[in-house]
Amino acid sequence: MATVGSWLTNIQSPCAAKCGRLVVAEPQAGVQVLFAATGLADARSDTRKMSCEELQQMIQSQHAVVLSTGPNTYDRYVRQFGNECDWPQMPMPAYVQTRDGRCPLCRCGVPVGRVP
Repeated sequence: MATVGSWLTNIQSPCAAKCGRLVVAEPQAGVQVLFAATGLADARSDTRKMSCEELQQMIQSQHAVVLSTGPNTYDRYVRQFGNECDWPQMPMPAYVQTRDGRCPLCRCGVPVGRVP
């Protein structure tokens, strides 16, 4: 029977090639924990470095995307006509700064004046 430690050392992470390295935390109470060494900001596209057309195409193809909108800010943007929002939310207009100006997108929100 394999131990937890030997099992974890044999894991092939899908992030290993992309992230470049893996970190194995020191055992605590006999269990090892595996973390991918990447920053969360690296995993999100930055609206300020993309064109408006690129952002809109990304959202249309992926249906919902979490995007960095500043050094410490992010939000989830969705298609205008989709079912990515939970009830009672619906796609609401939003604008983000892109490298070519302000870009109209949609994010989930509750319409003002709507009584559930």
